[in-house]
Amino acid sequence: MPLPRPPRSIVRALCILLSSSALGTLSLHAEDESISVQSEIDLAATGAPISRFIYGTAQTEIANAKLMGLTTRRLGGNTVSSWNWRKGFWSSGADWYFVNNPKDESKAKGGKDNWWAEFQRANRDAALEGYFTIPMMGRVAKDGTSSGFDIGKYPGQQSWESKDHPGDLHPNAGNGKRVVRGADGKEKTEELTPDPDDTSVAITPDEQCALLEYMIKDLGFGTAEHGGVKYIVLDNEPALWNGTHRAMHPAGCSYDELWEKTKTFATTLKRIDPGVKIAGPAMWGWTEYFCSGLDSQLIGQGKGSWDAPPDAKAHGGMPLTKWYLTQLAKEEKASGKRLVDILDWHFYPQAKTGGKPHDTQGMEDRVQETRVMWDPTFKDSSWMGAQTGKVLRIIPLMKEWIAECYPGTKTAIGEYDFGGGQDASGGVAQAELLGVFAREGLDFGYYWFAPDAKSSIHLGFCLYRNPDGDPAGAPADSAAKPGRPVGDQYLPSTCSAPEDVSVHAIKDGASGKVSLILINKRGRKPAHLIISLKQPLPKQQAHAWRLDDVDAKALKPSELALGGERLEFDLPPISATRVDLAP
Repeated sequence: MPLPRPPRSIVRALCILLSSSALGTLSLHAEDESISVQSEIDLAATGAPISRFIYGTAQTEIANAKLMGLTTRRLGGNTVSSWNWRKGFWSSGADWYFVNNPKDESKAKGGKDNWWAEFQRANRDAALEGYFTIPMMGRVAKDGTSSGFDIGKYPGQQSWESKDHPGDLHPNAGNGKRVVRGADGKEKTEELTPDPDDTSVAITPDEQCALLEYMIKDLGFGTAEHGGVKYIVLDNEPALWNGTHRAMHPAGCSYDELWEKTKTFATTLKRIDPGVKIAGPAMWGWTEYFCSGLDSQLIGQGKGSWDAPPDAKAHGGMPLTKWYLTQLAKEEKASGKRLVDILDWHFYPQAKTGGKPHDTQGMEDRVQETRVMWDPTFKDSSWMGAQTGKVLRIIPLMKEWIAECYPGTKTAIGEYDFGGGQDASGGVAQAELLGVFAREGLDFGYYWFAPDAKSSIHLGFCLYRNPDGDPAGAPADSAAKPGRPVGDQYLPSTCSAPEDVSVHAIKDGASGKVSLILINKRGRKPAHLIISLKQPLPKQQAHAWRLDDVDAKALKPSELALGGERLEFDLPPISATRVDLAP
């Protein structure tokens, strides 16, 4: 039930700057000009635990990771699937003409280190947890020079490197496609059939998993229990292998191939180190939640339809994710051992958002789109959701599938990016997502790729972990902890208009400090927020920080005079505000 608006005489939290050099005065808006929203919070409650690993990105430089206050970094992405860990070679795949790339000699100290080793060492020195991707595709780059579709061997291609990018290193590397004329006389693009031996060599699961043993014994990192590699993801986006790495793996990954490789790799890795936690299957997005790579390939060849995907149909019509979890449950029942500990999926919005930076409607659309993660009333405008009436509610959906098929499995969004770093909407969306991750009980979250230090997305992380932008005044190369991170408990709260405003209340279990993260999702209207507290707040000068589109390159600090049973805030359009309340 909406809370009544209090009389003006009741103690208010007026958002007024005490130091004019920071935020500037935040004007109050007349009621008919703003959205009126009511919220209720129990500051004395014991909240739900928040995983410290929701504050992650992929391969962010350590100095920037410290500024954002990250807790974990992921080593992953398309290139990992083809990485030859013994020789250091890898392939760009479809991202760049299917070319192989040489190892980075600058990172191979004495010829002993490799990508995992460098990453683990940097994480350890900065007190960050690693989340490592291991190749599982079955083939890796054989050298640092070959390409999958050389125009000398495969003439008549649609595009090649020297045609589109004169002077590049692989002038004869083609895109693996050519234009042909069909029986109907119309031109169409067809994919060439590759020879995987052109660029890659086969590698067995034992040879690949020996990487973990090499890390433990040869390089001395030790086991997971003693500070070594603790989290391993089984490859990256297997349903896209036949696209991204078509030169090496031209056949679409089927339900059965995914399961057999999962079972083999997880068993082998846990035999090497029983303490390691395994994540999979790192699905690229909505289609792979339901269907396999083979489904997509066959349908693209006209050998099936999305109404009845052939590989899914052969497996009882069960969504790939549910089938995968069911197989894991059966295996544990038979062997007594859990193979996969974390369900990992990726998500990128497909709805039209953004446009030109600072476009009001585009900014609102981007921030609103974050509701696909949880909201049962929000209908996505993209092609996704045909199976669910356009309602995605992705985190609850995955949790429901886990509860039904394989209880106890943790959750990870291994990649996500809602864009918008050039204006405030990217940072506001990021701040909203971190609040949603905390509330919905996500266990791991990794933004892809590494937010630029000048982007608003960087500030979205800082709002939660290091709003002053400097880890306790430490130099960039130190291992200092970030300043003023939010707490570890998500408090229960209500909000009368969650489509307009989000209220995230996060408590520090040790100190009792509560951080309020207040999000206005609307692009044109400010919001007048009234928060009713179940216990009165002692009068205090509270620290506050704000991200909005007036200047999306910095968090603007202020101090607020607060106290009493009700707090009132005026939130500008497309803004994220943090207010720290002392107990």
